[in-house]
Amino acid sequence: GKLLSFCLSHKRLVFIAAAVVIAASLLVLPFIGTEFTPDQDSGEMTIRFQLPVSTRAELTANTARKILDVLYAKEAELLAERKKPIAPQKNLDGTITPRKTAIRFTNWRAGRASSGWGGRGSHIGQLNIKFVDKEERPYGTAELGDRVLSELREWPEFSRVFLDTSNRLMSMIMGGNNEKPIIVKIFGYDLNTTVGLANQIRELALDIPGVRDPIVTFDDGNREMVVSIDREAAAVLGADVKNIVSSIRTLFYGNGASEFREGEDEYDIFVQLGEGERTTVEDIRNSEITVNGRRIRLDSFATIKEELGPVTITRTSQERVVNLQMDVFDRSVGEVATDLKKAIADNVLLPPGIAIAYDGQIKEQAKSFNELTLMLFLGIALVYMVMAAQFESYLAPFIIMLSIPFAFSGAIFALGATGKTLNLMSFIGLIMLVGTVVNNAIVLIDYINILLARGLPVGEAIASAGRQRLRPVLMTTLTTVFGMLPMAFSLSTGSELWSPMSIAIIGGLTISTLVTLVFIPTLYSTVVKYRRVAQ
Repeated sequence: GKLLSFCLSHKRLVFIAAAVVIAASLLVLPFIGTEFTPDQDSGEMTIRFQLPVSTRAELTANTARKILDVLYAKEAELLAERKKPIAPQKNLDGTITPRKTAIRFTNWRAGRASSGWGGRGSHIGQLNIKFVDKEERPYGTAELGDRVLSELREWPEFSRVFLDTSNRLMSMIMGGNNEKPIIVKIFGYDLNTTVGLANQIRELALDIPGVRDPIVTFDDGNREMVVSIDREAAAVLGADVKNIVSSIRTLFYGNGASEFREGEDEYDIFVQLGEGERTTVEDIRNSEITVNGRRIRLDSFATIKEELGPVTITRTSQERVVNLQMDVFDRSVGEVATDLKKAIADNVLLPPGIAIAYDGQIKEQAKSFNELTLMLFLGIALVYMVMAAQFESYLAPFIIMLSIPFAFSGAIFALGATGKTLNLMSFIGLIMLVGTVVNNAIVLIDYINILLARGLPVGEAIASAGRQRLRPVLMTTLTTVFGMLPMAFSLSTGSELWSPMSIAIIGGLTISTLVTLVFIPTLYSTVVKYRRVAQ
């Protein structure tokens, strides 16, 4: 009551203090990063690597085994530094088995990656590692992964290597594609031009703080023989392209002609040239195509040369695309993406027919934030409409709604103080605040109106309402804040996902409650006195 009486006598000071709070939060806002969802220690790790094109699958498999040796060695180093044992395993029969490693199981494959860059090929490998729960090990998967990746980057045999510690299932649920957080797509038919642009952007990305392992997901190509047919010469000789292609395939690759049955066994009859007749380029040139009973040499209407051809050509919406993927370390995805877009706009001149688009988490983040912003404004509008109907007034609900900006300021302060980002979950926390923070102002303003209707002076009514409604306001706030504290400070698996939401709610409720108890009554008294004077 004494505080409210002082504030009513020094309204200008109260309004200045409120403006300072809003201004301070706006100054803090640029230092809060943005991202789609926070990184989680889900106890999973994926390592994808790529050796030079045409590497045999046996060598790829041996490389995968060597990577596993590095993984166990780096874990042993980390455990020795931590000097903290891994939690023992509790068996179903009640016995306890000590653990020497926090790695629960591993599997690897050679010849194909499950998703992301790479696709198929004997030179591609992938390892999947599963760890025990976060509470049972003294280190984080990202910390171990960073050590493993630091050594793997030194291996000269790798064309590319990529390590991911995100939860694959959660990534799919959240709309992710199990790829790196930032993806730059370069569209264009000429692959030499698009690959060159991708490498140019990659060099720019290396100079941006927070960018790690930018990778152009396009192979150098396989050696291949290209047969260029002179269609006019072939037409004069009576040969059509379909017959030429079919004949070359049969001669050098082979064709299933029939089947041979012997007892219960069946054998495919595969027709092709003998191995000694299909080993050199000259064998292709000297091969003969049968046209209308005549045998015509291939080099009489075609030229054969050796070139490098792409292993795969990726298309999006029927357009050729080259992807540049990059990871983010020690900065938020939003901050890195902003710097990257600026660097591309300032330094990259797109040739005709070339376009750039952004994918990955930054695309999902922009889409989600737009939808959540719409939900936020709809929530504010609906809350105002409900209060206007209950108060049978447009002014009182408007004053109550002014507590919402201070709730957002409190959320910004809390996120900044704890080092959290503005992400999908903290944005949901902001939406929840819209319906929560107005409760305290409603309780206060409603009781002030009751006392004014009884004939009390404005100042006395506000001071009395503040005293009488302090307890329910604090009860509402403290029960919510204390209910959120376990979620905010939890260190269990998945806590990284939920803690930003609870921290945003705690900060928003705390600041808005203080503002509700002081600023809202002071502003309301000013408006009420102004209306009475006007009347």
